[in-house]
Amino acid sequence: DDVGESMNTVLAFVIVMLLSILAMPWVGFLLSALVSFAVLMAIAMYDRWTPKRAALYGGIGIAIVLSFYAIFAKILLVPLPKGWLFQG
Repeated sequence: DDVGESMNTVLAFVIVMLLSILAMPWVGFLLSALVSFAVLMAIAMYDRWTPKRAALYGGIGIAIVLSFYAIFAKILLVPLPKGWLFQG
């Protein structure tokens, strides 16, 4: 059933995003964003994963997350969570 499968995908996306938000105070923006990006890509991927595709998407994902971090933290000076586990 396509509708049920779509609803499960949407629900999984919402759950991953909420968990990412809840994890940010502990692990920080970067780690939380990288992990959530990877999990969301795994959920959203329809075609079969190949090593080339995984490396390409992984590299692009890292570049996107780091770019957003740089734009918000360094250019716009938005304070992003560093995470309690990594302070000290």
